[in-house]
Amino acid sequence: MFAATVREVNPDRDLIVAIDIGGSRLSAGLMTLRGDLIDRTQVPVDQGLNDGELFESLVGIVDDMLLRADEHHQMNPLAIGVGCVGPITADVETVSPVNVEAWRNFPLRERLEEAVSLPVYGGLDATSLALAEGWLGAAQGRSNFLAVVVSGSIAGGVVIDGQLLEGGSGNAGHIGHVVVEPNGRRCGCGARGCLDAEASGRAIEVITGRPPTEPSYEIMQRTGELVGRAVASVCNLLDLDLAVVGGPVALGFGATFFNAAQAALDRHSRAEYTRGARITPARLGDRGPLIGAGAVGMRGLRRQGLRAVPPRPSLTPTGELDVLDGLLELERRVDAGEDGASSVANTTADGGAHLPAEGDHTPSGPRDRPPSTSSDADTGAHGSPGTHVTDDSGHPGV
Repeated sequence: MFAATVREVNPDRDLIVAIDIGGSRLSAGLMTLRGDLIDRTQVPVDQGLNDGELFESLVGIVDDMLLRADEHHQMNPLAIGVGCVGPITADVETVSPVNVEAWRNFPLRERLEEAVSLPVYGGLDATSLALAEGWLGAAQGRSNFLAVVVSGSIAGGVVIDGQLLEGGSGNAGHIGHVVVEPNGRRCGCGARGCLDAEASGRAIEVITGRPPTEPSYEIMQRTGELVGRAVASVCNLLDLDLAVVGGPVALGFGATFFNAAQAALDRHSRAEYTRGARITPARLGDRGPLIGAGAVGMRGLRRQGLRAVPPRPSLTPTGELDVLDGLLELERRVDAGEDGASSVANTTADGGAHLPAEGDHTPSGPRDRPPSTSSDADTGAHGSPGTHVTDDSGHPGV
């Protein structure tokens, strides 16, 4: 934590900048501390760019969102949350998105903090989805479940007893490397028959010669069958009874995919403790990845506090409280039930608020580049988030 002038956390003024890094597009959005996605934009991943040029493309849309936060929404960013296709190292210190050849062990966190002067927290895209769906989506109120993203690649996130599993490098739950076809197709990891090599959007295109947006009925069924097998293995191993599945391939294939996946899960989950396990579509739809990334940012602030980052030119902190004073003031307001004190603060049994506040960072403006398309969308009050993958206040938890 570093010395800075800050103000108290205000759910009506503060937000998280959310970033989703996929194999085919880079997305950024603005998420309030209540989980409302109030703005977003995206650009395609240009595979012809080198690592620095691709990073500039990402910073471009982040700059656009910072400018929108300031000029259009009159809100203040506290941090950046990132959900990224794997493999990654912990907290996106480095990223190597499987379909993004330009980034191999790319130092994303350091470069992004230097570029925008905000603390950056990150995780796998599927673990981000797990946070989102447990907070506001199909797994709300559940303490044990699996989240799966079926897109250009396949990944997973696991929650056990309300705890998101991360593993030593941040890649725990990577269901894409569960073997579903022994001696099957060669996977990028070097093994054969991995789910990612057999059922991802990239695999479907290689197998059929057509993009996954143009599937046959048989491909939709086969993809669901293979995902159901992998989900059954995880459920049997970890005593789970719910899998929330998102991603454009799964959601695009719709009922055909989900019926086949459920049938496979029923056939392969026969132990008493997993019998009746079910697969359900992600409720947050295409908002899920960015809400998940935003939840990762909130979680990072709560767990790790502020991280020293290089100042951005022309940033002018406006508050007059130091970090501790800001937290104590928010604690007092939570206890008193005053307006403006957020249920988003992590409130312990004794009412202590533990969501760090950060200085008022006013962006210095986007770089000179054509603006990307953004929209005011996906708003709506969610009320009090569920308890699953949350702390006692209903906030994205540990």
